[in-house]
Amino acid sequence: MFLAAALAAPPAQPQMWIAHNATITTTGTLPGLDPGTVELTLSYDFEQKMEKHEFKTGQDAGKTVVFRWDKKDPGEPWSRAFEWTPGKEALCCYIDLCTASPCSVSTAARQLKLEVDKHATDVGPEPTGEHWFKDMSIHVLNVTNLNDWVIDPNTSAISNWTSYVTMPGAGWARKEYIYGGLTLGGLSEADFSYPKFCDQHRCGLEAAQRLRSAL
Repeated sequence: MFLAAALAAPPAQPQMWIAHNATITTTGTLPGLDPGTVELTLSYDFEQKMEKHEFKTGQDAGKTVVFRWDKKDPGEPWSRAFEWTPGKEALCCYIDLCTASPCSVSTAARQLKLEVDKHATDVGPEPTGEHWFKDMSIHVLNVTNLNDWVIDPNTSAISNWTSYVTMPGAGWARKEYIYGGLTLGGLSEADFSYPKFCDQHRCGLEAAQRLRSAL
């Protein structure tokens, strides 16, 4: 019985949903981290390559960011994110979704699929769902990468994901993502639209660095 449970694969998670009460808590010492807790509404559609963050708290409170991983300019391998404040759409701007500037094929970012690693181990039930764990560390490089997921038994969706990373000589980071108030499905491209002004203005360096750090 124990062996069968250990070999069981985690259930497939839905890839289109809205978390109306999402929180992201960041702690650590790695360069570029912005410690603290941010509350937001997060709309996620992996199949159509779109994502939207509507920030309720933090330095971006009141702002909306749409990640359009499906949109690429001709001849470019990278996608774009669009940032604006509702009511001030004329100030909307865009950034190219790369992990460094200037962009190149090697730094073009891709959307993260939110799922439990297929080789994760079922740790057992928690008050809010089933707990899965995976040690994804690179031991030969002394890099630690530990991941925990909790799956809501009613939706098969991830309700909590915690990632802990250490890098030799650089520091450590812990991020906890809580996806609360989940609504499954029902999204369309209209839910990820952005003001027409966005394509006309490139975001400033500070905004670009902030959005890239969220990748």
